[in-house]
Amino acid sequence: MTHKLRLPIIVRKQNELDDVSLLQQQLVEYISTMKRNDGCEYKATSIKQAVDALNRYLVCHSPILRINLHDKYMFPDLHNVLHGKMRDLQEHGFGETSGSVAINPRQILQILQHPRMNTSSPEGLLYHIFFRLSIILAMRGGEHYDLKIDQFKSDGHDGLQFFRYTSKNNQRGIQGGKAQIISIPADDSGPCTDIKYYLSKRPDLSDDNFYLQPNPSWLENGIWYKTSHIGKNRLNKFMQNIGRETQIDIPIELLSNHSGRKTATQVLQEEEIPEQAIMQLTGHKSVQGVRAYKTINEEQQLNTLKTLINITDDKLSSKQNNSSSQDNSINNNVEITKSRVPLQEISLSANSLGNEIPIFQNCTFSNVSFYIQK
Repeated sequence: MTHKLRLPIIVRKQNELDDVSLLQQQLVEYISTMKRNDGCEYKATSIKQAVDALNRYLVCHSPILRINLHDKYMFPDLHNVLHGKMRDLQEHGFGETSGSVAINPRQILQILQHPRMNTSSPEGLLYHIFFRLSIILAMRGGEHYDLKIDQFKSDGHDGLQFFRYTSKNNQRGIQGGKAQIISIPADDSGPCTDIKYYLSKRPDLSDDNFYLQPNPSWLENGIWYKTSHIGKNRLNKFMQNIGRETQIDIPIELLSNHSGRKTATQVLQEEEIPEQAIMQLTGHKSVQGVRAYKTINEEQQLNTLKTLINITDDKLSSKQNNSSSQDNSINNNVEITKSRVPLQEISLSANSLGNEIPIFQNCTFSNVSFYIQK
């Protein structure tokens, strides 16, 4: 079930809100009381996304100059309420999101080698192409439906070039838009070969959309695909269908078409590919966007734990050595003290000052006052 956030009245009366204090008051009331239509709490991330959306709107439409809801000095009460609300939600189990999960290399191999992904049938080839493109192009979940056939062009050397147009919605603009070009090198049995094979099976005069509907009568007439494209709702379930058909050990509800993008980013991070190179492939505008996908694998987690164990072992050993040294020093001082006259029994007479042994020898004092009586 989809729950839409109901925005406060400030959106509808933004021209009247030119006072920061009044705006902050309405926002605080909105954040502190907001709940879903069924009375349940939102996820903490949903609360933050609502504030982000309001901020983007107000930056464009508010009469308040240089407005920024994230500025804790301009909106201190909003900052405190938002921080408290999110912390409370996280403490009550509303902090985690049920977003898409990444697929590890073992599972990728299991999927590609599964008979259901065989390219000898229209549907198998379609799933195969979809899965490969999801990963090698780090495609966003909704990007598949917007994919067009003319985004794949020959590079003149048996390879392909993929043209990714700017923005999440693949908006090409009046002149076609600025495109990011990604090279897909030629191969014998890899992604480039599979894509070319799929393109060869598309009928003439078919839709511009990349993914076409399989033809159920392909065995009789030899035509693999219809001229019409796959609907959005059906296409949005492709990754889950692949997971279900290939029986990988991931809960199906955690798979989505965005899993390919998450997989690609995390694999590249684990291989220590520079962040700028990852951004070049994924189209992220900042390193923060790339780092949002970063996780630690089992080996990295083990190395992290070993590092901490070594540190604590070193400190424990150092403490034991220091303790042993202090014990030896105390014992030595005791032996020295036994051969000397206690300080309180020494009189500062001419005779005592003439002794061979000085009054203070190898002594260190701190914050001590001496009162000498003649």
